[in-house]
Amino acid sequence: MGSVEVAEIRQALNEAGVEDLDEVADNESLLEGGLLDSLKLIDVVEELQARFKVRIKAKDLTPTHFDSLSSMKAFLDQLLIGSEKS
Repeated sequence: MGSVEVAEIRQALNEAGVEDLDEVADNESLLEGGLLDSLKLIDVVEELQARFKVRIKAKDLTPTHFDSLSSMKAFLDQLLIGSEKS
């Protein structure tokens, strides 16, 4: 798996209990919009790890990586590229 699709991330977030994503733009802040908070982030991380077979470290739990669907895609793509090199 080389690249993640935003639709897959939307589906993963939905599975993790994040609702109302249908009208959210890919680069819209989920944190500022109140759709994602620190408690929900735990469920999201677990779902993303299971779905994409990646390991997300505590140090990577930053707004830079999880603020929007686009930032999650970029972060997951980076993780997947790193795992392919291992």
